[in-house]
Amino acid sequence: MRRRQSSHSTARQTSPSFIHARPRHKEASPVVGSYLAIAGSVVSSVAIVMVNKHILSSGFPFASTLTALHQLFGFFFTNALIAWGVIPQLPPPMPKQRMARTVVAALYASGLVLMNQSLALNSVSFYQLLKMSCIPTIAVLQFLTYGTTISLATALSLVFILCGVFISTTADPAGAPSTSHPGTTGLYQMNSIASLLHAFYPSVIAVLAVVSTALSQILLNRSPDLKRLSSLQSIAALSFMSFLVCGTAAIAVDVGIYPGDWVRLVLSLSGVSNVLYSLLPSGFEWLLFSGEEMDVVMRAAVEGGTDYHEFLDGVSSRAYLTEHILGKFVSFINKVSGPSTPLAWVFVSCLLSVLTNLFGFAVIKETSAITYQVVGHFKTVLTLGIGALLFGTDGLVGAKGVGLLVALFGLILYSTCK
Repeated sequence: MRRRQSSHSTARQTSPSFIHARPRHKEASPVVGSYLAIAGSVVSSVAIVMVNKHILSSGFPFASTLTALHQLFGFFFTNALIAWGVIPQLPPPMPKQRMARTVVAALYASGLVLMNQSLALNSVSFYQLLKMSCIPTIAVLQFLTYGTTISLATALSLVFILCGVFISTTADPAGAPSTSHPGTTGLYQMNSIASLLHAFYPSVIAVLAVVSTALSQILLNRSPDLKRLSSLQSIAALSFMSFLVCGTAAIAVDVGIYPGDWVRLVLSLSGVSNVLYSLLPSGFEWLLFSGEEMDVVMRAAVEGGTDYHEFLDGVSSRAYLTEHILGKFVSFINKVSGPSTPLAWVFVSCLLSVLTNLFGFAVIKETSAITYQVVGHFKTVLTLGIGALLFGTDGLVGAKGVGLLVALFGLILYSTCK
């Protein structure tokens, strides 16, 4: 009796008590949590898209700045929860994972910035194709880095989803004229080197956007250091570095101050421009100013009654560069702080961004990076379906309707496989 009792007690000590009490709930709880995370991700993502569209069309056309504000708000919000004891303190990074948080945050923010930039440079159809290429990219990278493979049924379901979403989001409705992305052709005459760089630049941005997005989601799912954190703790750990990356992009895209402006200012303030002027008196100005700015510089030199080379070499050029940068900051601040800026909606958007990241991180950690991408395509299909129910099915006739049905079939097949 003693042996039997001791063995029974040992079994109880080596296993958690809730396994014996409610084994079925233990097995079902991860599934329930995953479905809740997916539902929350869908609802919060659709809500933030609607709010952001309202903000960007209501006196705040600064998408990069809005993204940076999302990251900054997430940092302060989650750290306030930590300070108030709502969520636990962040544990220190694991010894072999010291750079994991920084790398994932930088990749995550770079994906956001590069995806936005790719949308500005390429057509909407190309952008949709770009988003869909994240799934095969994730599958290839997971195989190369971790040896992870997917089943044939899962691969087939992903093919149906991608083809259906692409058709339903890019095909024109029956009888609608085809449209092209404005500004992609006939910009201006360029020499062969400039035209080559201009042709490849959007493609390079697109590739970097897909790779950085895929890597960030894979590492978020695979990193032991990040896997042990809750979603709110993950936001606290990643948001500040993400803010630095998104803020740098906002300064360039929204404020209009590019890295070249800072380089030219440093060259001028450090006196390096004086050395360059002595070595190349008739050709160094391209290092300080872009072609569009040279006309402004020449006019400023003429107004000052000096030769523009002397103007570039003197104190006046440093003053011009300083005022050039500060002037853009002041102009941007005046636009942002104007009465037309919907500050209340910006705050709502920041709150929704915390929820979006909260559920998004949960989906990636509880399921996989590929499932997170599938959820994103499900949101697209859901949006099209709701639009058809509310506003009529005229926009889903022909190829669009077929694409929606194909994508739905793929989503059902994928959920069955998983």
